[in-house]
Amino acid sequence: MSVAEQRERNGYLHKDLTEDAFVEKRTQRDSGLNEPKLLHQSLQVNIRGGRLPKPSSQGRRFLVLPLRLGAAKW
Repeated sequence: MSVAEQRERNGYLHKDLTEDAFVEKRTQRDSGLNEPKLLHQSLQVNIRGGRLPKPSSQGRRFLVLPLRLGAAKW
């Protein structure tokens, strides 16, 4: 498929789509999406320029994961 065909078929790249219409369309679409599954892990590596965290004293490397507990009581 050529780039021209992609632009014709892709609703986000259509030549007649204004910037405001694009923003509205993406805002509606994105509002229904969950965060990416590996978002927090990838951010921790990306912030370090692709390097993993330093090893612990046992030689293991750890990434920190946030927990969303909501109304759970411990």
